Formats: sequence, C-alpha cells, structure tokens
Amino acid sequence: MPKQRFFNLAKEKQERIIDSAIDAFAEKGFNADVASIVRGAKIPRGSFYQYFNGIEDLFTYILELIIQTKYEYLSDLLNLMGKIPFIDFFRKAFERGLEFAEDYPKYRLIGAHLSSPGGDKLGFIEMRKKSGESLYATLIEKDKEKGLIRKDVDAMLLGKLLYGISSEIAIEKLYREHKTIEEILETLDGFFDIIINGIKP
Repeated sequence: MPKQRFFNLAKEKQERIIDSAIDAFAEKGFNADVASIVRGAKIPRGSFYQYFNGIEDLFTYILELIIQTKYEYLSDLLNLMGKIPFIDFFRKAFERGLEFAEDYPKYRLIGAHLSSPGGDKLGFIEMRKKSGESLYATLIEKDKEKGLIRKDVDAMLLGKLLYGISSEIAIEKLYREHKTIEEILETLDGFFDIIINGIKP
C-alpha cells in the first residue's frame, strides 16, 4: 500500500501519479521504471519514495485499483451467485469481464503483460487462480445439491478446468488475437457445449 503521505496529497496530484503509473505499466508491465513514472507525473524522483516503498508497492496498488474497478462491473451479478445455474452465472461474469477489458484498454495491456511468460513476478495470477477455482467449486457444489449437475462430479476438478480453459480463451483471443467480444463468447460457448453435452455421439 502507498504510504500515508501519498493519501495526504491533493486528489489531482494523486491522480496524476496513478495515471502515469498506469501508462508505464501498460507499456512495460512490471519492468516499468521509476524514472518514467516520475517523469510522467511531473514529480521529483525523491518524492516517489516518500509515497511508495518501491515499484512493487505501486504495482500492487494499481492491481488493487484494477480489481476494485472490475468488481464494480460485476457488482450486480454477485447477487445472482447461487441463485441461477452456475454455468449461466459463469458466462455472464465472463462476458462482463470482457466488456471491462474493452472499456479499459490500458488495464487490458497490464493484464497482457501479467499473462506473458515471466510477467507475473508477484504471483498475482496464481493467487487469483486459486481464489477463482475455490469459488467455482463452491458454486458447483450448490448446483449438485439442486440436481443441476451430476452428484458424482468432482467440483474442484471441474472448477479448475473451467477456470483454466476460460482464462486461456480470454488470454489467447483477447490479448494475442484481439478478437471481438462476440467472437470470444462464441469460442466459450463451444467449450461449454463440450462440457455440458460431452463428446459421445
């Protein structure tokens, strides 16, 4: 977290520093340097260390801001968790996540850097992965109790599969191939068809 001195700054100056950091991280990911950030923010280099413990501290804070903004996109869907079939919730949340990425192109670029080999030096993606898989497993168990999913399905295994494949679809189609939301959802629906209906004729 930033030091208290950062939060004591005028709002305009805080935003200038954050905007400069987002630009730097969107361009270079975790390899962004302090020099480019302070130059864009128009602050002395020494001031940076009065506000943050280092580049890792600032990067973590930016990721927290991104998560907070994404939750705002998902806030109305969170009320549906456990109330609608998991697959329906999953697809709605996935689509909303794509809309978020489209509306915030710089955040999308930061995500692309994180997803590149060696780009996630803080273990952020792994932490999010474990949290997501656990949430999916919980929701899958609820659907098993309702008779919407077979009782013998391994909820954690299915959660891992859905999280892993959907993440790969998003990374491949969004970051590398720059596909539209509709094209990415079409790929996801093809995957869902296999999951729900199987591969037997």
